[in-house]
Amino acid sequence: MIVKKIYYLLPGLLAVIIFFSDFLSTDLFDAGLANFSVWFILSLFAFVCGWLINKTFGWIWGGRIVFAVTIASAVVTVFLVSYFNGYFGVDDLLSENLVLFLLRNVFLGAIGLFGMSVSEVLALQEQNKLLTQISEGKDDITNELNKKIQVLNKEVNLNTSKLVSDIKEEFSLIQDNLNKLTDILESKK
Repeated sequence: MIVKKIYYLLPGLLAVIIFFSDFLSTDLFDAGLANFSVWFILSLFAFVCGWLINKTFGWIWGGRIVFAVTIASAVVTVFLVSYFNGYFGVDDLLSENLVLFLLRNVFLGAIGLFGMSVSEVLALQEQNKLLTQISEGKDDITNELNKKIQVLNKEVNLNTSKLVSDIKEEFSLIQDNLNKLTDILESKK
């Protein structure tokens, strides 16, 4: 499969989206609708990135790429949260912050995988629909061919019986002519 070089930016874009989520507020619902809408947009972008990764790299390689991006983002997040604990969680324990930020990364990675899954399911449904139409077309062609074969068999049977009757008539004519010739030969003797 030939993939244009620009499509290799999709995993980078997904990594940036996941990494950007680390800098959002931890109070998802307390901050109001604006914070929730930002998360919704990030989720939508992760979904679209997963969809496009599946379309360009395929299910197997795309899944590996999304999984690797999620793991790499999680490693970077662990590094950031561990070393800059004062910025990412002033009053919280380090373990709580690690779990919170890793869940964010895993959530957006899972949304990317969900985008891949939806894309693959739709493609497989379309392929199944096409194969069903081809199968039904083959059944129609098979039925039509069977009808033609039956008609040809009937024609062959009619032609065969006509041919047999013609041969019998011809044989009887030859027999009569032979009898006449034998009678003429006997009469000349």
